[in-house]
Amino acid sequence: MFDLNERLLHLAHSLKGVQTEIEGPTERFYRGSPHKPGALFLEVVESGGTTYGLLPHPGCRFHTLAVRPHPHHSGWIYLANPTDEDEEALWQSIGYAYERAGEPVPLLLANPVALEALPLP
Repeated sequence: MFDLNERLLHLAHSLKGVQTEIEGPTERFYRGSPHKPGALFLEVVESGGTTYGLLPHPGCRFHTLAVRPHPHHSGWIYLANPTDEDEEALWQSIGYAYERAGEPVPLLLANPVALEALPLP
């Protein structure tokens, strides 16, 4: 059986027109050519765990508390070591980021509303 990260990576690879680029522990996902401005929609770093960098879906809340702003992409987040409870929100965010690849990031999304984490039960 696949774990959370294997399932999400498999699904991200299966999106139409996705191209990837690997640099050390980082795999970058592009909608179309990596040379097209704004084509990057997902960054996955596997080093001491798995960290996802992406534009979050504005309606999603993550259960993990390890969410912080992405250091290089305005409006993006870094989500470290997501839990199984985060799978749906993370997959919705991957789809959201994929759909918006190539579009400018609205200033409204640059406000880290989606950075709120739900308290663990």
